[in-house]
Amino acid sequence: MSCIPCVAEGEGASIPLEDFDRWTDSLYHVLESRDARRYFREFLSSRGLEESEGTLEFWERCEVLSRSQQHHKHNPHAGHNRSAHISNMRFLKDARDLVAFAEDKVNLDLAALRAMFEAVESGKEDKIKAVVREGMQSAAELLQDDYQLFRKHLLKQRGLVGGENCK
Repeated sequence: MSCIPCVAEGEGASIPLEDFDRWTDSLYHVLESRDARRYFREFLSSRGLEESEGTLEFWERCEVLSRSQQHHKHNPHAGHNRSAHISNMRFLKDARDLVAFAEDKVNLDLAALRAMFEAVESGKEDKIKAVVREGMQSAAELLQDDYQLFRKHLLKQRGLVGGENCK
């Protein structure tokens, strides 16, 4: 992979061009990449944007919970054994922890928090899965303004804004 050669310093200069193009194209590309999320988190931390850091952590927790749920759902014998029950109990605990984290650290609206709480209390996996996806979407919307700052930061480090364009 090649990197844009016109800037030799700064964290943005060390990002491969292919990744740089994706990360400056869309917040969703940042959220899909562990490395991009790390850069984004470092950016948020360096700016003292603690609430946004919490929102990013919430998104990541939703992703983990969503993935663990998909694995459980695809096991055709999952409901018939003790380990499946333990797995389900762990999933419900993680879902409750996610709701508590959201209440404490994320600026979700009251209706979204209530929907999450009700889904978890219902214990219905499909319902929980649906509100987790909605939670991820809400978190992404909350991060959009900070992403635009992050994007401009990366572009500026590459000399692609605020100066001569070297592409």
